[in-house]
Amino acid sequence: MSQAGMNNASGGPSPPDVPTSFDTDDYPEFTTLTAIPALNILNVNGTERPDPLVIPDKDEGIQTWANPDLSNNLGIYLTNRRVDAASITGAGTVDLFTQDLGGDPGVYNFQLYVAAFNASTPSGAAYTIFGSVRTTGAAATVIVTQDIISDEEPALLGADFQIVASGNNLIARATGVAGLTINFKVLAQYVFVGA
Repeated sequence: MSQAGMNNASGGPSPPDVPTSFDTDDYPEFTTLTAIPALNILNVNGTERPDPLVIPDKDEGIQTWANPDLSNNLGIYLTNRRVDAASITGAGTVDLFTQDLGGDPGVYNFQLYVAAFNASTPSGAAYTIFGSVRTTGAAATVIVTQDIISDEEPALLGADFQIVASGNNLIARATGVAGLTINFKVLAQYVFVGA
């Protein structure tokens, strides 16, 4: 027999406590990071990092933040990684990203996965780069020579991708091919260790 619609006078278990706020991870530019549900609703979204020029060094791989602070929006994003894209026409160079290495001395180990495409030929290329950069906290140096695995179709044999150091920055730089427009996209991941 169904119990639907019957009054339960015996009480039963109490409903669970509902959190009234969620503290999020520290983020350098913010002092208070709290997400507060509105009418018991908390919007949890995968998101871009709050500042595309700052990539938190978090070995755990994810970070949370209230967007904006004290709202019912909780953003979750991946750390120690970035995705960037750029196009180049001709045989010059284009920087897909410049990563400030910060004020702490140490070593970054980067892995970059790069895809390149030219629509007019059509042709493609892909690169996997393993490279390390040491920083004094003020100046960066690429350690030895980066290892590059490249797959290029004939039309893109003159294209290239590498990491370079300038100032206290790591730069992901692509080289194009004369007469062609090439779209590059890179996924970069890293690990850092310091003193």
